[in-house]
Formats: sequence, C-alpha cells, structure tokens
Amino acid sequence: MSEMADFLRSLIIVGVGGAAGGLLRLWVADLLAPRWIAAVFLCNLVGSFLFMLYVDLSKTPRPSFKKFHTVGLCGGLTTFSTFAFQVGGLAKGGDWLGAGCLFFGTFAACLAAAYLSGFCAKLLFCGKAGGR
Repeated sequence: MSEMADFLRSLIIVGVGGAAGGLLRLWVADLLAPRWIAAVFLCNLVGSFLFMLYVDLSKTPRPSFKKFHTVGLCGGLTTFSTFAFQVGGLAKGGDWLGAGCLFFGTFAACLAAAYLSGFCAKLLFCGKAGGR
C-alpha cells in the first residue's frame, strides 16, 4: 500500500473512532443533562480507563485498531477543553473551592481509573494466559 493510501486509511479509522467517541460523549451529556460537569467528568474517567485498558491488554500490535481506539474513540470521548472551560468558569465565578475540587478530583480519579484498568487487565490475563 502506498504512503498516501495508508494515511487515508488512518484518517478514516481515526475519524470513525472519533465520531463514535463524540457520539458516546453526547449521549452521556444528554443522559446526565443538565449536570454537564458530571457528564464531562464521567466521560474523562471512562475514557482514561478504556485507553489504559487497551494499552494493558494489547500484547499484539494492531496499529489500525490502536489508532481507532486510542486516538479516535478515547480522543472523541474525553475532552480536556471542556474540562478546562468548566474549571475556568468556576474559578472566574469565584468558586475557587469548586474549581480546585473539580481539577484535582478529575486528575486523581482519572489516574485511579488508569490504575484500575491495569488491575483489570491482570485479572483478564490471569484467567486467559496465566498472567503477565
């Protein structure tokens, strides 16, 4: 396959994954409306978990699926820009405690979700392949 064909294939793969992640984020936002801070928090949390779960479970390199899952799906699902807007909005409105709690709480929860994905991956590997 030519370089241009590989590039176009990657664009399509990431685009489809990004569309799926964006639609999932929209569904969660609609489900939790009008609590959109909770929706962004949940999407970032789930996206962090799924991203690291894929990294932990992918023993065989599959570049196309990796691009779909990590850059596309998880990139479309998570949203740093909206998170920054929310934290900034709370701070601008004088709610420094809320802004700090959202900022540090999201950071800590996403790290915990990433760690939990590693634990889940080990459980799955122990059940299938005898562990790492």
